[in-house]
Amino acid sequence: MIILISSKVRKRIDKIRRSFIWQGNNEKRAFHLVNWDVLIESKKDGGLGIRNLNTDNQSLLMKWLWRYNLEPYSLWRNVIHDKYGQDDHPHGVGVWKAIRSLWSLMAGNISLRVGNERKVRFWCDNWLGHGPLKELFPEFFSIATMPDINLESAKGVHRWNITFRTLLHDWELEKEPIL
Repeated sequence: MIILISSKVRKRIDKIRRSFIWQGNNEKRAFHLVNWDVLIESKKDGGLGIRNLNTDNQSLLMKWLWRYNLEPYSLWRNVIHDKYGQDDHPHGVGVWKAIRSLWSLMAGNISLRVGNERKVRFWCDNWLGHGPLKELFPEFFSIATMPDINLESAKGVHRWNITFRTLLHDWELEKEPIL
Protein backbone atom coordinates (compact mmCIF):
# COMPACT_ATOMS: atom_id res chain seq x y z
CA MET A 1 0.00 0.00 0.00
CA ILE A 2 1.35 3.43 -0.96
CA ILE A 3 0.56 6.19 1.50
CA LEU A 4 1.98 9.65 1.10
CA ILE A 5 1.79 11.46 4.43
CA SER A 6 1.21 15.16 3.86
CA SER A 7 3.33 17.58 5.84
CA LYS A 8 0.22 18.86 7.63
CA VAL A 9 -0.73 15.36 8.83
CA ARG A 10 2.87 14.55 9.76
CA LYS A 11 3.17 17.76 11.82
CA ARG A 12 -0.09 16.97 13.63
CA ILE A 13 1.05 13.42 14.47
CA ASP A 14 4.43 14.76 15.65
CA LYS A 15 2.64 17.31 17.84
CA ILE A 16 0.65 14.52 19.50
CA ARG A 17 3.81 12.44 19.99
CA ARG A 18 5.73 15.40 21.44
CA SER A 19 2.91 16.24 23.81
CA PHE A 20 2.79 12.67 25.07
CA ILE A 21 6.57 12.50 25.59
CA TRP A 22 6.81 15.85 27.36
CA GLN A 23 3.51 15.88 29.27
CA GLY A 24 2.37 12.29 29.54
CA ASN A 25 -1.32 12.14 30.47
CA ASN A 26 -1.22 15.52 32.20
CA GLU A 27 -3.36 18.21 30.67
CA LYS A 28 -1.18 21.04 31.94
CA ARG A 29 1.81 22.38 30.09
CA ALA A 30 5.22 20.90 30.95
CA PHE A 31 8.78 22.07 30.41
CA HIS A 32 10.67 20.58 27.48
CA LEU A 33 13.88 19.27 28.97
CA VAL A 34 15.15 17.79 25.68
CA ASN A 35 14.81 19.06 22.12
CA TRP A 36 12.61 16.94 19.81
CA ASP A 37 15.45 16.61 17.28
CA VAL A 38 17.54 14.92 20.00
CA LEU A 39 14.70 12.53 20.88
CA ILE A 40 14.33 11.28 17.30
CA GLU A 41 18.05 10.49 17.06
CA SER A 42 18.99 6.82 17.22
CA LYS A 43 19.81 5.35 20.62
CA LYS A 44 23.45 4.88 19.66
CA ASP A 45 23.63 8.61 18.86
CA GLY A 46 22.18 9.58 22.26
CA GLY A 47 18.49 9.89 21.38
CA LEU A 48 15.46 7.82 22.32
CA GLY A 49 15.18 6.22 18.90
CA ILE A 50 11.73 7.69 18.20
CA ARG A 51 11.02 7.26 14.51
CA ASN A 52 11.26 10.33 12.29
CA LEU A 53 8.01 10.18 10.31
CA ASN A 54 9.32 12.27 7.43
CA THR A 55 12.43 10.13 6.94
CA ASP A 56 10.50 6.87 7.34
CA ASN A 57 7.82 7.96 4.87
CA GLN A 58 10.41 9.02 2.31
CA SER A 59 12.27 5.72 2.74
CA LEU A 60 9.14 3.66 2.17
CA LEU A 61 8.17 5.72 -0.88
CA MET A 62 11.69 5.37 -2.30
CA LYS A 63 11.29 1.61 -1.93
CA TRP A 64 8.56 1.88 -4.60
CA LEU A 65 10.94 3.79 -6.86
CA TRP A 66 13.49 1.03 -6.39
CA ARG A 67 10.94 -1.66 -7.19
CA TYR A 68 9.71 0.36 -10.20
CA ASN A 69 13.20 0.12 -11.74
CA LEU A 70 13.82 -3.43 -10.55
CA GLU A 71 10.59 -4.96 -11.89
CA PRO A 72 10.24 -3.67 -15.48
CA TYR A 73 7.71 -6.32 -16.54
CA SER A 74 5.40 -6.38 -13.52
CA LEU A 75 1.75 -5.46 -14.00
CA TRP A 76 1.68 -2.68 -11.38
CA ARG A 77 4.76 -1.04 -12.96
CA ASN A 78 3.21 -1.12 -16.43
CA VAL A 79 -0.02 0.41 -15.11
CA ILE A 80 1.93 3.24 -13.43
CA HIS A 81 4.02 3.77 -16.57
CA ASP A 82 0.99 3.87 -18.88
CA LYS A 83 -1.03 6.11 -16.59
CA TYR A 84 1.65 8.64 -15.60
CA GLY A 85 4.08 8.68 -18.53
CA GLN A 86 7.72 8.04 -19.19
CA ASP A 87 10.30 7.55 -16.45
CA ASP A 88 11.96 10.96 -16.82
CA HIS A 89 8.88 13.02 -17.72
CA PRO A 90 5.97 11.94 -15.53
CA HIS A 91 2.66 13.72 -15.81
CA GLY A 92 -0.55 13.60 -13.85
CA VAL A 93 -1.16 14.34 -10.23
CA GLY A 94 -1.30 12.42 -7.03
CA VAL A 95 0.76 9.91 -5.21
CA TRP A 96 3.01 8.75 -8.04
CA LYS A 97 4.08 12.28 -8.97
CA ALA A 98 5.00 12.91 -5.34
CA ILE A 99 6.95 9.65 -5.22
CA ARG A 100 8.77 10.55 -8.46
CA SER A 101 9.80 13.84 -6.88
CA LEU A 102 12.02 11.79 -4.54
CA TRP A 103 14.00 10.37 -7.46
CA SER A 104 16.74 13.01 -7.30
CA LEU A 105 17.25 12.29 -3.60
CA MET A 106 17.42 8.56 -4.23
CA ALA A 107 19.51 8.77 -7.42
CA GLY A 108 22.19 10.72 -5.58
CA ASN A 109 22.75 7.75 -3.29
CA ILE A 110 22.91 4.88 -5.78
CA SER A 111 25.23 3.77 -8.53
CA LEU A 112 24.58 1.39 -11.39
CA ARG A 113 26.40 -1.79 -12.23
CA VAL A 114 26.55 -1.91 -15.98
CA GLY A 115 24.87 -5.02 -17.35
CA ASN A 116 22.72 -4.02 -20.30
CA GLU A 117 24.49 -1.00 -21.78
CA ARG A 118 21.30 0.07 -23.56
CA LYS A 119 19.60 0.88 -20.26
CA VAL A 120 22.43 2.99 -18.80
CA ARG A 121 22.46 6.63 -19.89
CA PHE A 122 26.02 7.86 -20.48
CA TRP A 123 25.55 11.39 -19.10
CA CYS A 124 22.68 11.02 -16.64
CA ASP A 125 23.28 7.79 -14.71
CA ASN A 126 25.87 7.19 -11.99
CA TRP A 127 27.51 4.24 -13.73
CA LEU A 128 31.08 5.08 -12.68
CA GLY A 129 30.21 5.39 -8.99
CA HIS A 130 31.37 9.01 -8.67
CA GLY A 131 28.15 10.70 -9.78
CA PRO A 132 26.50 11.34 -13.15
CA LEU A 133 28.90 12.62 -15.80
CA LYS A 134 26.60 15.58 -16.46
CA GLU A 135 27.40 16.75 -12.91
CA LEU A 136 31.09 15.85 -13.03
CA PHE A 137 31.61 17.51 -16.44
CA PRO A 138 28.84 20.11 -16.85
CA GLU A 139 30.78 22.01 -19.51
CA PHE A 140 30.90 18.90 -21.73
CA PHE A 141 27.29 17.98 -21.05
CA SER A 142 26.11 21.47 -22.03
CA ILE A 143 27.61 21.11 -25.53
CA ALA A 144 26.90 17.39 -26.08
CA THR A 145 24.87 16.73 -29.23
CA MET A 146 23.17 13.68 -27.70
CA PRO A 147 22.58 14.30 -23.97
CA ASP A 148 20.38 11.17 -23.68
CA ILE A 149 22.81 8.76 -25.36
CA ASN A 150 23.05 5.32 -23.78
CA LEU A 151 26.32 3.65 -22.85
CA GLU A 152 26.16 1.13 -25.71
CA SER A 153 25.94 3.91 -28.32
CA ALA A 154 28.61 6.00 -26.58
CA LYS A 155 31.19 3.20 -26.59
CA GLY A 156 33.36 3.10 -29.66
CA VAL A 157 35.96 0.50 -30.59
CA HIS A 158 39.02 2.39 -29.39
CA ARG A 159 37.52 5.58 -27.94
CA TRP A 160 34.25 7.13 -26.83
CA ASN A 161 31.71 7.98 -29.54
CA ILE A 162 30.63 11.29 -27.99
CA THR A 163 30.06 14.33 -30.20
CA PHE A 164 29.75 17.98 -29.26
CA ARG A 165 28.05 20.98 -30.89
CA THR A 166 31.31 22.95 -30.94
CA LEU A 167 34.95 22.01 -31.30
CA LEU A 168 36.79 21.53 -28.05
CA HIS A 169 39.67 23.81 -27.01
CA ASP A 170 43.05 22.37 -26.03
CA TRP A 171 42.38 22.91 -22.33
CA GLU A 172 39.09 21.01 -22.64
CA LEU A 173 40.78 18.07 -24.36
CA GLU A 174 43.00 17.62 -21.31
CA LYS A 175 39.91 16.53 -19.35
CA GLU A 176 38.85 13.88 -21.92
CA PRO A 177 41.24 11.09 -20.77
CA ILE A 178 39.48 11.07 -17.38
CA LEU A 179 36.49 9.55 -19.14
